Amino acid sequence: MIAADTPKSANHSRGDAKNGVVRSWEDSRGFGFIECDGEEIFVHYIDVGAELGKELEPGVMMVSFKLGEYKCKPNAIQVC
Repeated sequence: MIAADTPKSANHSRGDAKNGVVRSWEDSRGFGFIECDGEEIFVHYIDVGAELGKELEPGVMMVSFKLGEYKCKPNAIQVC
């Protein structure tokens, strides 16, 4: 039995995690776009988790991410 005061995992998304499909990826430039709810979200290689190898495969790869903001535009962070 787990005690009520047991802390949750630090990776718990609290419902703010989103899912999307990689639409484009410029390996030479280190960025691309994820489509989520009809919107294209910018993603930079620094925000891609190591388990993905810092490269995303367009069209077939589904990813989970949190939504951030950079220069007043949405961007994907913590992509896995």
